[in-house]
Amino acid sequence: MQAASCGTLKNRECEVPRLVEAIRQSTEWLVWGETHDSSLFELFCEHSILAGMVGSLRSRKTPSAVKLQVLQTLSMLVQNVQRETSMIYLLSGGRLSALFDGAPELDEEMLAYFVTLLKGIAMRLNAETALLCLMAEKADAASGYPQGTCGPDQYLSGRHLRMPIFERSVQLVSHRDSMVQTSARTAVLRILSINQVAVRAAVQVAATEMLAPRLSDVASMVFGPFMAASEAHENMQELLDYVADLFDLGISELSESLTDQGFCLQEDGEVSIHGPLVIVDQAENHPAVRVFDQPKHDAQLLCEIPNGECIHAVDRQGDFVLVSWQNVDGWVGWKNIRPQQRLGLEESF
Repeated sequence: MQAASCGTLKNRECEVPRLVEAIRQSTEWLVWGETHDSSLFELFCEHSILAGMVGSLRSRKTPSAVKLQVLQTLSMLVQNVQRETSMIYLLSGGRLSALFDGAPELDEEMLAYFVTLLKGIAMRLNAETALLCLMAEKADAASGYPQGTCGPDQYLSGRHLRMPIFERSVQLVSHRDSMVQTSARTAVLRILSINQVAVRAAVQVAATEMLAPRLSDVASMVFGPFMAASEAHENMQELLDYVADLFDLGISELSESLTDQGFCLQEDGEVSIHGPLVIVDQAENHPAVRVFDQPKHDAQLLCEIPNGECIHAVDRQGDFVLVSWQNVDGWVGWKNIRPQQRLGLEESF
């Protein structure tokens, strides 16, 4: 595996298939050993195979077939290990956290197993094992997190710590692939439901400053000229149901951030949205967009909005979107607005 990661395989055509098959067979034995022979997993630990697997995923020189099998193996191990000590070993040492922190280049097939691994870990975390997924904040200013180191007292309070698996999940909640999107949203919800002080503190920044704005950006996509009205309605309802689940967690900082982004929790538990921000961009290159009092072209003209203005999209009917701008509520053509993508929604991984 080391030779594959370093790109020093002498005969890739022969050695790559053999390596892939060896990893696959080892996986079967490890899963079998969880209930029949614990010494197999002890060998896995003794020879630092997990570190080798993570290293192979992070190396650009590793053949794609090997990366795919490694991701399948890790997903199977996370879902099938029975003993608590095995799960603790997989999460210890920051190896998987490092994988999520600097995600490798993955094609669509590999991404499916990557997000399966991510969700599998999230679903098995509890108040104790979640602590193993925390790591010190990045020391570089470009990371978006303040510099700092963590000592024992800071670890207990959750200060200066972050949770890469949570942050990676947040980045994928807006992915165009529905399976990836659903798995990531499930992982986010599961991690936020862990009632552990250090974990809550570690994910607070990502939850309030990344998750809530990203969900608002997803809503803005619904009002743009990127999907049919029926599909837009379905996607919006799924989003609002998910946001309702987030409100139900009762995390005040997150609820405040969601409210700031235009989401509103009603008394009946349903969630509505005041309207995500979209940008006026006249499709025929005219300097402004006309606003009508009804969703039809021969309706009364209310005003014109200059290109580049940020406005709230409130509703959509066919080819028109109801917007709110400077105390004026009216209809504009959906082709004349575009989403305000503050966080760069993932078109691909």
